Amino acid sequence: MLFPVVAVLSLAGSALALPAVAAPACTATVHVIPSMTGLSPTETVYRRTVTAVNRVECAADNCAIRTVYMPMGPGPVVPAKTATVTLDATTVQDYKCKATAKCTTVVNVAQQFDLSPTETVYANTVAAERTIECNGCEIRTTHIFMGHGPVVQKTTTITLPAKTEVAFKCAATA
Repeated sequence: MLFPVVAVLSLAGSALALPAVAAPACTATVHVIPSMTGLSPTETVYRRTVTAVNRVECAADNCAIRTVYMPMGPGPVVPAKTATVTLDATTVQDYKCKATAKCTTVVNVAQQFDLSPTETVYANTVAAERTIECNGCEIRTTHIFMGHGPVVQKTTTITLPAKTEVAFKCAATA
């Protein structure tokens, strides 16, 4: 099939012009924690798939996006599927670049797991600031989702006067 096309182009004396494809200016990496929704003995079937666009901060609009799935180990043994449920839609993520400022200092904050059997309730929340060196960059705080954590049975509740939530800000540059 290729020969007739080449022959026609050669006989006509025409050149085939292909548009130039620009190489990506950078690569942005998105770290994804694998879904744990398939651990139920119920098989879930979806009628349709919805695509949600997630804007990822990149150095330029035309960065290549690389998705890396975080290793979570071998995982639990999943029982055989014994029932089926049909739901309307499932959502898949499509990552697109969003150009950022000249640079960004990222502060990653991991969620805390309270494994004690005591539920702690706070009467007030106190705001505190922590200054970090950003070297002239903007600051962005991200919260790392580590999963829902283990199941803990709470048997007691205590009330404390206050908890502290920390907001990060950049130190003044000289």
